[in-house]
Amino acid sequence: MSGNEIFSAAVLLILVIDPFGNVPLVVSAMKNVPPARRAWVVLRECIAAYVILVGAHRLQALLGERVVLAFERLMGLVLTALAVEMLLGGVRTFVTHIAR
Repeated sequence: MSGNEIFSAAVLLILVIDPFGNVPLVVSAMKNVPPARRAWVVLRECIAAYVILVGAHRLQALLGERVVLAFERLMGLVLTALAVEMLLGGVRTFVTHIAR
């Protein structure tokens, strides 16, 4: 692995994580974690994300083009199902407020 790949993965990790935007999510998720362990948990998760980003190209090559395409389509279906569920929830709320 070249230095350029490591630098690129580190920059991408910083951009993907968006530390300032994710602070409320992290604080909410860590409320049940003892304060002494919080720093280690955050460090562990950052290392895991870094390893995944660095190894993504190798994993893609290992799985092959067809498997990656199948995962892309599956994730598209999952996102579509979530969007439909959110839309129907909003319509349900709207209709119940109008019916009152």
